[in-house]
Amino acid sequence: MGKTIKHLLREDGYLYIFESHPFFMMFDTERLSENITRIKYPYFSKEPDIDEWIGGYASESKGGVEAYFWMHKISDIINSLTLAGLHIECFNEFRENFFDAGGCKSVGNGLYNYDFNEGLEGLFPMSFSLKASVYRK
Repeated sequence: MGKTIKHLLREDGYLYIFESHPFFMMFDTERLSENITRIKYPYFSKEPDIDEWIGGYASESKGGVEAYFWMHKISDIINSLTLAGLHIECFNEFRENFFDAGGCKSVGNGLYNYDFNEGLEGLFPMSFSLKASVYRK
């Protein structure tokens, strides 16, 4: 992934990612809306999750397909970029996400979080951002 991104960047270009945090993606989001933290997708899993639906916040959902989803770690992203010679300029983690994962409330600015009432708010990251550029000596 990192080599392809570096190849596509101009010398003064950069990559910016704002994505759901893999830690958040471990949880059963239906249970989170009930204030229950149940891990559905283990962080270090190498097995794909197979679903009959594809789509979501960025496109219309479509059933009757065989879609495969893999868990990824933050280190997978960072290591791929740095090993390709990109420089990580910043990495940030956030308590909010950019879509309603089911049972979330809008907190403004296009961001969402669960309406936790049992002290879960702020205990885990829901999204992250990363900026990487071509490394210059």
